[in-house]
Amino acid sequence: MIQVEGKKIILREITQKDAAEEYLGWLNDDEVTKGLDTIVKPYPLDMLKAYVADAIASKVTHMFIIVDKETSDNIGTAKIHSISEKNGTCNLGMMIGNKKYWGKGYGQDAYNTAIDYAFTRLQIRKIWELANADNYASLSMCKKAGFQIEGQLKEQVLSEGKYIDKVLLGLFARDWKK
Repeated sequence: MIQVEGKKIILREITQKDAAEEYLGWLNDDEVTKGLDTIVKPYPLDMLKAYVADAIASKVTHMFIIVDKETSDNIGTAKIHSISEKNGTCNLGMMIGNKKYWGKGYGQDAYNTAIDYAFTRLQIRKIWELANADNYASLSMCKKAGFQIEGQLKEQVLSEGKYIDKVLLGLFARDWKK
């Protein structure tokens, strides 16, 4: 079982046992999933179990549960996915589902830990992100980690009844400052 330590968190490889009510509650919370394009509501348990099984079986995905080091609480998920060995690239997604951990640095620590894992363990050359232009928390986290804006997709997604832009960001391993 893969475990990676950050300052405040541990990234623990996801298991099928994690596809349970706690994770399902995060996915069905509108505040938690705001800005995530792929969430259907209500999110059913059988769909979550299939999603986790697919992530575990995938050769181009590494998925983790984010665990608070002090309390051992599960607080969210991190997913390194769309890995291209040929191009040395991947995408990184993260969700802090337990709202009592919001705004306390756990998300940034988990994000930085996942980035470091991608660059050092997976030998990724570049991580790319597509963030909703109105998702200021996500954009801030990317910028704090060193991501640079590479472009913008105009009116790319429908969110809350209006079309919004997606911001494309990238971070190269050579520019990563742990």
